[in-house]
Amino acid sequence: MRGTLISAISGARRATAQELEERQLKLRETEEIYISSPGTDTLHNFKAAQTALEETRTKMTQKKLLYATQKTFDKGEKNGKLLAYLSRAQTPPNTIPRINSTTGVPTTDPSQKAHTFAQFYQQLYATKTTYTPDQLSKYIGDIPLPKLAPHSMVQLNSPITLEEVREAVASLQPQKTPGPDGLPSDWYKTSSEILTPWLQKTIINALDQNQLPPSFSNALIVVIPKEGKDPLNCGSYRPISLLNTDAKIFAKILSNRLKLVIEELIHPDQTGFMPNKATNINIRRLFTNIHADHRNKGSRIVVSLDAAKAFDSVEWSYLWEVLGGYGLGEQFIQWVKLLYQSPIAKVRVNGYTSPEFSLTRGTRQGCPLSPLLFALAIEPLAIKIRQSQNITGLKLGEVEERISLYADDVLLYLDSPGNSLQNVLQVVNQFGTFSGLKINWEKSSVFPIEEGIDPNKFPPTPLTWVNSFKYLGVMVHRRIEAFLPNNLDPILKSMKERMTIWANLPLTIWGRINLIKMVFLPKFLYIFHNSPTPIPKHFFTTLDAAQTAFLWANKTPRFARNKLRAPVTEGGLGLPHWYLYYLASQIYYIQWWLNPDPTNPNSPLQATIATSPESLASILYCKPTDLQITHPIILTPYKTWLAALKLSHTKLPLLSPGLPLWANSHLPHFKQIAPYRIWPNWGIQTLGDILPGGTLAPRDQFRHSQSQAILPWYSYFQLSHALRAQFGGSVPQLTTTNIELTLQNPSKKKLTTALYALLLSTVKSPFKTAHVMWKRDFPEIDDDDWDEATDRAYDYLVSTRDRLIQFKIIHRLHLTPLRLHHMNRRNPPQCPKCNAPEANYIHLLWKCQSIQSYWAQVTTYIGEKTSLPNLLTPKVCLLGVIDDLTPTAHMRTLYRSLLFYARKCILLHWMAQSPPTIDRWLNLIKTLLPLFQITYIARGCPQKYEKVWRSWIDATT
Repeated sequence: MRGTLISAISGARRATAQELEERQLKLRETEEIYISSPGTDTLHNFKAAQTALEETRTKMTQKKLLYATQKTFDKGEKNGKLLAYLSRAQTPPNTIPRINSTTGVPTTDPSQKAHTFAQFYQQLYATKTTYTPDQLSKYIGDIPLPKLAPHSMVQLNSPITLEEVREAVASLQPQKTPGPDGLPSDWYKTSSEILTPWLQKTIINALDQNQLPPSFSNALIVVIPKEGKDPLNCGSYRPISLLNTDAKIFAKILSNRLKLVIEELIHPDQTGFMPNKATNINIRRLFTNIHADHRNKGSRIVVSLDAAKAFDSVEWSYLWEVLGGYGLGEQFIQWVKLLYQSPIAKVRVNGYTSPEFSLTRGTRQGCPLSPLLFALAIEPLAIKIRQSQNITGLKLGEVEERISLYADDVLLYLDSPGNSLQNVLQVVNQFGTFSGLKINWEKSSVFPIEEGIDPNKFPPTPLTWVNSFKYLGVMVHRRIEAFLPNNLDPILKSMKERMTIWANLPLTIWGRINLIKMVFLPKFLYIFHNSPTPIPKHFFTTLDAAQTAFLWANKTPRFARNKLRAPVTEGGLGLPHWYLYYLASQIYYIQWWLNPDPTNPNSPLQATIATSPESLASILYCKPTDLQITHPIILTPYKTWLAALKLSHTKLPLLSPGLPLWANSHLPHFKQIAPYRIWPNWGIQTLGDILPGGTLAPRDQFRHSQSQAILPWYSYFQLSHALRAQFGGSVPQLTTTNIELTLQNPSKKKLTTALYALLLSTVKSPFKTAHVMWKRDFPEIDDDDWDEATDRAYDYLVSTRDRLIQFKIIHRLHLTPLRLHHMNRRNPPQCPKCNAPEANYIHLLWKCQSIQSYWAQVTTYIGEKTSLPNLLTPKVCLLGVIDDLTPTAHMRTLYRSLLFYARKCILLHWMAQSPPTIDRWLNLIKTLLPLFQITYIARGCPQKYEKVWRSWIDATT
């Protein structure tokens, strides 16, 4: 298959090169003949050869220009590689001019450089074991590894199905650099129906023969320089391993299976690459412990351990022993071993490739299975630390914190730098002996939680004592007020500097918004999510000011910010509303209170701080004066919750099913029922518990959680009396806010995005203002017409610049003579085409006599070519309301596109004296058709181009 593709591509390239070579040869021959025999005929032949060669070169150049134009047309201002390339700061080239050879002498020879890197990585990936198999078995045998449940082991070892292969292919990321065989993931996805059965047969056959095809073992290593490192040393480069896609597919199948059972084996302390886990769990846990009132205060420390080249150092003998200890099953382990049977790699440097070499340790970089294998490999270390009687963690109530992991980033919570730390280091060193993992002591540190701890009073260690450190991208300091200057201010400074560089980029305002969203929204959002303290509003004012200056090139804004911030579906451009993103990022954590997750280490920690899980869940319904908790990790989401209620004009108390009955100043009559702590035993904690159907529940529905006894009559009458006294004899109507509903859904994906959308919905939609203006000029445009116009405003447009034109038309943002006259009385308000007085937006776009004539020609032409009648109405021509005129989606796309480019032609002659012509409109469409065709081909749907445009092309040619 690969050979066929290469042959076809090479054949096409050879044909082009051969044509060019033949024309060049013909030119030389005719030139020599003309020089030797000057004359009219020889001159004619010489010039004809020149013309033919120029035509060939022009054709090749035109093709390149067409594809370059299409790329800009389709992707120029959208989030993607092209915009990222434009935004990228000037970086040093990836070419490596010289490197220190194995003898320490710098070399510039290309092949020698590649060979030097190959030797370096061959040594790095070579096994370093010094123990015997019996020693390894004893070490692993002494660790109480969890065992996989029998039904899970059966699931893990069952035959590989066609559906699993299909899912693995579908999950491949597009536009990724292929491995040594040159077959990209896009090819596998495009040809999935053909390739999937063959892939399944190949894998099953390989498993039966206990040997995978050679392509599964090959890898190509490319190197990228690390910032601030010595460029002469091989260790100063980051290796990127490119695996063949077929190997990735097999590994993905195994990874998908392992994900289903991995949580049976891995403790919640590990969150790296675990299903439904993220860095915020570890960071939140760290700040909770730093500011918690532990029982063993005094010399508390946090130890940050950095493993040196952790994924590359795992010894395979250790890995196989550990996998067996977990009881993964003989078949599954054998499948994993096949992936590691005979791996080989080559290094490519400056276009030169080294000889291949073997790998004998490390998890394979770029392999979907590697993160899970590493988690299984490092878990024994966490088990030994948790099980050790000689290590004491931080104690909060009944919770003891000892270790937190994100892949190879290890945090240790210890009571002191004395015995506990010494014993931890002993465990870590012993673990490294067998696993291959070594600690980078220069990057590892001790962070004292209390100020004033003297490290000299404790036994020496190779660790560095620090007052702040960086963990998972966040700077950590014991003083919470240091969080913002250490984390947000550097990003804001970087943003201002980059915007100064970006100021001259040829981008529209939509492109600039996309640039901000692509580069800086993820950075700010990460810090918003992980902030343990409220962010003051003045920060967002500063951020908005910097952003506005960039968007409008330091000029006065042309239209209101709410038009920019609103979602595209509501008539905006999707500019981030930073303050609302911050609120959404913090309100996100209320989900942890309402839906306690036993696999989230933060749940017991925060419940202990709040005295119980129930108290934690009731916090969002409390008055600020009732809240006795001072811990910032809980206070910050609560304050953002209050801010969100204020935005939606909602006041406490929320008459919600979740409103707590006890110790709640909103319900004073229930406070008189004592002792309130016994009521949870009867399942009575919130207003929704006693009013499940809108009325007081029958007494027999309240049963004791242990004895199942029915609630005594006296207690039931107490509830009934308190309910009547509180609400004046009427039963309250309980309602749940949209934010509550969103937070109460624990399976909600993209929760921050959903919360942000809810908060943004409190801002008036710009489409509503635009609707009023259009309705004033054209009363026949009803609500259904407007909904169609706005719902389909951008769907059919490829180019971001065209979408911006559509945005400006809907909101009437183009300057008109009348508007310019209002800005400066010296500007004439007359129409430049017909000299009509007071030329407003609708006049220039529709009512001008010359424009009416133009629209009549356009609609008549479309009607003649497509047999579509009655197009000459403002709602059709100006807003694209055509659902009632044609039943098929493809024809609607065609008509909306034709009418949009007719509007665009008017804008190209907006203030000109002459109107647009139908020829100008047809030429514009003719110019764009090749761009549409290439775009649909690039998107993998060439048939869409045929369905949309073929009838028009046939009718107009």
